[in-house]
Amino acid sequence: MSTEDGSIEKNMATLLSLEERFNVADWELFGIQLWPIIKHISFFDFKEGYKRKESKNLVKALSVLKEKIKNKIQFFKERSNNSDLSTLPSSDIFFCGANSYFSEWENKNLNKFFDPIIDELPYRSIYFNYSNVDLPNTYQPNRSFNIYSYLNAAKGLLEKRENKISLLREYIYKNPNLDQVLVELSINLKVSHKKLIDILYDKLMKIDEWRRVWLLIIDKVNPKVGVVLCYYDISMYGLILALRERRIPSVDMQHGGQGIGHPAYSYFPKHYKGFNLLPDYFWVWDDVSSENIKRWNKFTYHKVIVGGNPWIRKFMKMKTKNDYDHRYIICTLPADKSYYRLMPDPLLDAISKSSSEYIFGFRFHPKTTKYGKQSVIDIVNKKSLSDRVEFIESNSKPLPYLFSKAWAHISVGSIGSIAEAAIIGVSKNIVLDRIGVKYYSKLIEEGRAFYFDIDSGEDLLSFICRIENSHEEFTENWPSYKSLFDQILK
Repeated sequence: MSTEDGSIEKNMATLLSLEERFNVADWELFGIQLWPIIKHISFFDFKEGYKRKESKNLVKALSVLKEKIKNKIQFFKERSNNSDLSTLPSSDIFFCGANSYFSEWENKNLNKFFDPIIDELPYRSIYFNYSNVDLPNTYQPNRSFNIYSYLNAAKGLLEKRENKISLLREYIYKNPNLDQVLVELSINLKVSHKKLIDILYDKLMKIDEWRRVWLLIIDKVNPKVGVVLCYYDISMYGLILALRERRIPSVDMQHGGQGIGHPAYSYFPKHYKGFNLLPDYFWVWDDVSSENIKRWNKFTYHKVIVGGNPWIRKFMKMKTKNDYDHRYIICTLPADKSYYRLMPDPLLDAISKSSSEYIFGFRFHPKTTKYGKQSVIDIVNKKSLSDRVEFIESNSKPLPYLFSKAWAHISVGSIGSIAEAAIIGVSKNIVLDRIGVKYYSKLIEEGRAFYFDIDSGEDLLSFICRIENSHEEFTENWPSYKSLFDQILK
């Protein structure tokens, strides 16, 4: 998510204000509650930096688009003979995630949140990838399936739906409060009222189509539980609806930072029991994330379970020795298009003034584009910092490994990494972003993270050195995976 110019804070303040002023949970059409979709549109479709700022370089932008289209055409050509739904095995636990949650493990690509669980569960489990490109060398390929391999076969069994946008417009007309919200958002987002309605309708139809596709797959697989990553993806909204329709519990696995700055994990409407697009259970890594959900789920059917971080659990079972002969500082970057914003002057100054005993590892977000990576590398080279900054190990090794070796961690807008570093026990856990402070004020209060104000004029490296280096030994106190799923299945 973009963190530039306070756009997240302003957007969230607007959304929370609307939840306070209107009964947003009452708006439902085609069996789908609208408010989560409206939040999704206003936050993700029109967030700061939504339109590529690098589009000034039109040739480069067109080249990227051409490559994406080429890859998709090739993908669907390879799947011209779509797999038959009858080939899907039955399963007790149904997992679903995307390529961005994969990491390399022993020369294999594994889903870092799901595969560690499946390896230890006694229940039959399969994994669905909802990315439209497969990764090579998939870990345990016999239990991994790509939804797009079955998509055309499933769609062929669906009845064609007529255009219903007139029904949406009529519903909005009959609900003036909903119309007022859309008018206010259209002004804030600088988009026409009609365009906003068109986008809302498009997402409604896509969610409903995914719901019907997932129903066909669920009826074949017959799972007892469905677990997803990033439940607010359009295809995952459809899956949650389908699971709910079949009275199968759904679980969202925490994949990054959660807090009041994230619209998918902050719901404060009046007088509501829940939203049918949200999962039944939120699986979170730690008590801090749990407390965030508990701030608003008390009177709803949405529950929270502290199941831990499966990737950290898997990795930290292997004891690693810190063999660095220098002070390694891992800097985690967000998936942001405003790349100069990712490199605040205090960080560049700290690198420039540091001695040879320091090495700064720049860790890219999994969703960072090639253009974005090159932009950061260009900044480093332009500032003549390449002798202090490394990109290879910091982007090839698992993040838990880097944290276990790190002398310090600097989050340059990567919110989830703050929690991961705290769990592993990185004592010099530095937050440079105001949103990170909102997400993890509890960690800061506990002294497990520290906020550095980039506008303070203070020297960043001196600030880090003043923090006591008390790297704690990681101790696992999470319940077993079987006991967690037994709790869900009760």
